[in-house]
Amino acid sequence: MLSAAQLLQLEGEVIFHQTLDKQVLRVFENTQYRWFTLGGDVVQAIMAKAQPEAILLAIPQALMMFVLWQSKAKTVLNLGLGAGGLERALTHHHDFDITVVEQQAKIITMAQHYFNLPDKVQVIADTAESFLAKTHHSFDVILCDIYQHERTPQALFHSKFYLNLSKKLTPTGCALISINSNAEQLTRLLTILRSLHLHVSLIDFNDYKNIVVLISKAPLPNKTQLMTFNQQQASSLNIDFLPYIERTHAVSAAKWFIDQ
Repeated sequence: MLSAAQLLQLEGEVIFHQTLDKQVLRVFENTQYRWFTLGGDVVQAIMAKAQPEAILLAIPQALMMFVLWQSKAKTVLNLGLGAGGLERALTHHHDFDITVVEQQAKIITMAQHYFNLPDKVQVIADTAESFLAKTHHSFDVILCDIYQHERTPQALFHSKFYLNLSKKLTPTGCALISINSNAEQLTRLLTILRSLHLHVSLIDFNDYKNIVVLISKAPLPNKTQLMTFNQQQASSLNIDFLPYIERTHAVSAAKWFIDQ
């Protein structure tokens, strides 16, 4: 895994650039890696050229934690394509039916041309909130890691988004959502999820301000269960989920506190 400090030290040449909604999209590469930035210097996604199916960053790795307990999952919806890292990993190691929603057609083209986006993945050009509102399909797993100007879109702090998301989850399904928020936004989000009677856990990180929110209609596994799953299942993804399990905090719907 690459740390935040290692990302800051990356050096490479620009192999593609394009203006996208008044922001500059740049694809870089060096001998080991290919990555892209959008409207700034923050690395949005990165791929190892010799092992494109590997997940190299902490937040995408944490989003993959569902494989520990969702053994019967078949359908995956990913809101936000990025460089297609989740799609490369999932199609390489598993036989999921994957649907991706990406608002920017140029991002889709970039992922296809520069980041080995698998042909079998269905990609839909739409916003996450629009797709959730109108799709008639349900999904076992919903993943979400989307940004606007390097921030989490405001739609992800509104009740309508989560009402539609919960309707599109199967009864035993789960969602994992990466959020970059302040305390007020996080409190509002947790209040929304409580009103929808959803089970919630949070994963925080040492090197990143983001939090991954785990949501399910059914009870989520606790830390002990997750650790057991992690020990029993030598992950085909070659990810040790223990660091994320240790930083997973179950949110009590009754007392509404974060269980450390």
